[in-house]
Parts: sequence; C-alpha cells; structure tokens
Amino acid sequence: MQIMIKRITPVPDKGIAWVTLLLRGENAEQVQKEKYPLLLSQLSELGLQMGEIDEACAERIADASGVCRAYVKGLTSLSYGDQSERGLTYKLVQKGIAKEHATVAVQMLAQAGYLREDSAALREAERSVAKHRSRRRVEYDLQAKGYDARSSQVQCYLDEVDFDEICLIALRQQCRHGMPEGEQRKKLYQKMLAQGFTSGQLKEAFAALDGQEM
Repeated sequence: MQIMIKRITPVPDKGIAWVTLLLRGENAEQVQKEKYPLLLSQLSELGLQMGEIDEACAERIADASGVCRAYVKGLTSLSYGDQSERGLTYKLVQKGIAKEHATVAVQMLAQAGYLREDSAALREAERSVAKHRSRRRVEYDLQAKGYDARSSQVQCYLDEVDFDEICLIALRQQCRHGMPEGEQRKKLYQKMLAQGFTSGQLKEAFAALDGQEM
C-alpha cells in the first residue's frame, strides 16, 4: 500500500491543522482518503511534509490525532468549570476517547496551565462548606471528584471553618417544623452522624436547639 500526505491545512484560530492522507492499494482504483486533526505543536514535533510516508509515520499521525481530539474535548469540558485531572480523564473516556489518549491530553492541558488542581480543589471545598456539610463529607466529596483532600491548601482552609457552627445550622434546617422527639429524634441523630458530623458536634447542636424555641 502506498500512503501519501496529500494536504496539510492549518487552522490557526483553532490551534490545529488537518492532515489529509491518501491511501492507494495495489489496484489503482483502490484509493482511500483520511483526514486527521493535529495540534499545531504536534504538527511541528512530527515534522510532516507533503509526499509519501511509511506505515509507521501514518500510525504516529493517527495516534497523535487521537490525543488532539482528546485535548480539544478536554478544553471544551474545562470551559464549563474546573475539574481534576482524574475527573477529566474519566469524563473523556466516558465520551469514547481511548484512555491512553485521554491521559496524555490531560497531562498536556495541565502543563499548559488549564488545570490548576490546588485552586480548583479549594473552590470546590468552599462550595461544599457553603452547603453546610461536615468536614468528613467535604473531604469525601473532594476525593470523589479526583482532588487531593489532604493538600495543605485545602486542610488550612478547613482548619479555619467552624464545623460546630455548620452542624448547628444543618440541624436547624432539618428541624424547621420543630424538634423531633423519641424515635424520630434518634433517626435524625443517626442520619446526621452518617453525614459525617461527630457525636460531640451533634450533642452540642441538639442541646443548643433544645434550649431555643423552634
């Protein structure tokens, strides 16, 4: 089979170039055309020129194109909000991108400064705290989204949050229609315990509300 680079069409405003390959079989009538998007940086790295290439070069173009597609999809996804490297990789794979291509593309996005995990994790923690969640729940949510909940920046912020007060606010929201008694009170206690509040926080919060007129 003969493989040729038929055309290289840069699209500078999108940061990519389209590479058109022409594949000819033994029969002159067996001609196939394939188009691959490449990042301009990839185009430069591969050093492609018009003319005949071998199968190894064609495979490198196809592989780089897979990374390019993942990179563009990742960039689009990030335009809707911050994500962790692990979370973005998972999302790309779910969209049909090969994991090896997604992994490389996400690393490239991080190196380009589009992924700032520390600041993104801090903002995510702030949003979680604003929903009156326990410290354990905040850390769990961060980990579930692929962030490092034990990073110094996140831990310093959480150390400054008054989770005793958060517990009281959360309990007050649960008791808008009055403090439950008996079995219902026990169920509410267990429910909030499962949400990550400590027994000490809950005892203080229940005691505080017991002394108030709901």
